[in-house]
Parts: sequence; structure tokens; C-alpha cells
Amino acid sequence: MTVLAPPVPESARALLGSVVDYAGLFPPTSATMGDAVAHYAEERAGADRWMLGRFVLPAARLAEFKAVHAPFAGEPGWRLSAVVGDLDAELPGIVAFNAHARGAIVDAMEVKTSSAADVRHLASMRLAGVDVYVEVPLADPEPILRLVSACGFFGKVRTGGVTPDGIPTPAALAQFLAAAVRVGLPFKCTAGLHHPLRGDYRLTYAADAPVGTLFGYLNVLLATAAVRAGWSAGDVEALLVERDGDSVTFGASGVAWRGRVIGNHALEDTRASSLRSFGSCSFREPVDEVGAIVRGR
Repeated sequence: MTVLAPPVPESARALLGSVVDYAGLFPPTSATMGDAVAHYAEERAGADRWMLGRFVLPAARLAEFKAVHAPFAGEPGWRLSAVVGDLDAELPGIVAFNAHARGAIVDAMEVKTSSAADVRHLASMRLAGVDVYVEVPLADPEPILRLVSACGFFGKVRTGGVTPDGIPTPAALAQFLAAAVRVGLPFKCTAGLHHPLRGDYRLTYAADAPVGTLFGYLNVLLATAAVRAGWSAGDVEALLVERDGDSVTFGASGVAWRGRVIGNHALEDTRASSLRSFGSCSFREPVDEVGAIVRGR
């Protein structure tokens, strides 16, 4: 089903263009490589492709991807983001893949770190032409974010999980957003942002899955824009916990939340200089659910 085919308001284009990095290989979807590649190829050809970002995959599965992707190798280049588990073991595979790439290129890496030493080690193994997104702990994030920025990397924040204890508090997420903006560090989000607005959702697709209170991706995108606009910490947290779709209006010149407008130029700057994208194991779910909000019901 196509929900956000053009025309859509310019504010939606400014806020949502190429925002969804498709991560269908990861939980809770856990698609096969064949299904994930076929779905991404289908969405690349669909009317909602303007919202589609990179294809996310484990670095350890690049050889498998190359074999499955072969029928699509003649298409315009696929942009891949490789999630690295063991940097020393997996970096050579990324180098080899890019050296012989046909129709696909790893132009981003995602690496989880727990210390400044991890970041410095990563900096010693830099790859030219590859954006590096460094996932950092949420506790007191600013010092390590400054180091990430000084190394020329980008940030990454975990905004959800498959168990309730993996979901950060609004205060912790607001603190990360404020720190990233102060540092001037672009970043991406991962996990939990399948839905546009905050709500209580099952954390996996299993019938007996636990329920958790998840952020929506509009919450996080607009809260980031609000931080950049100098809104108070209280207003930013209020935006992060907003559940009412009627509170958000997409117009020709900006997005309004409860009467306060963030203009298109500010939205574009937010995407370029702060929140670059978010990873989702579904593409259709985030796109289909936001249609009613973007079109004003």
C-alpha cells in the first residue's frame, strides 16, 4: 500500500526524506537475506522511495548479501550501512567488498563503543569514504560525543529495544539530543522507532511479546529540531512523550506542534546537521502509519 506518494507537503519532504534506514535483517523482523533484499528492491522502485535510506546489514554477512544482490547489480548503486560486531575481524571484509563492489557500496559503518579507548581504536582504522556512526552509552554522553566528533565520526543512539529495560527514559533521551546539538554532532537512531508517535506497543511481533512504551520517530525528529531552536528542556521532553496525532500539523512551510511552528529550513538543517536517519526493521510500518498525520487526516 502506498500512503505517502507525491504530492506531500514540503515540510514532510524536509523532515522525512531518506529518513528510514531499512534494517529488516535485525529483530524483531529477522527477515532472511533474500526477503530483505527483495523488499528493499521493491521499495526502491515504489512511490514512497523518497523516505527510504540505506540498507542496513551485519558486516559479517556482506558475502551473503553480494550473492543475493547479484540480480540487482545493474541498478543504480545501493547504499549499505554495515553494523560491525568485531572491528578487527570484520573491517577487512568491508574493504574487500567495496574493492569489488558492483551495484552496491558500503558507505556507512555502525559500531558500538563503551569507552573513549574504543573510539580511539576505531579512529586508528579509519576507512576513506565511509561514514562511521558510533553508538555511545546514554549516561553522561557529552564527553564521549565530543571525542566522536573530534575523530570525524557521527553519533548513534539506541531509542528502544525488544525488552522494556532497553527503552531509555524521556529525560535520558532529551539529554542525549541536547548534548549532540551542543557538540554539533550529526547522529542516527536505532531500535524502537517503528511508529510515528509515542505509545504502548508490543516489542516484537510474537503474540506473547512484552508491551513497552516506545518513542515515535516524529517525537524524536521534532524534539531534535526543538533543541536546535532553543526550546526549553521541559518543552523538548513534552514533545518526546506526545501521543496525539492531532497535535502535529504538516504545512507547506513547516510543521506545527500545538501551535508552535518549526519552519522548513530549520527542519532541513535538523536533518543535515543533527538527526540524519533512524534504523527500522520495517519500512512499510513507519511509512503507512504516518500518512494520516502528514495529510491531516
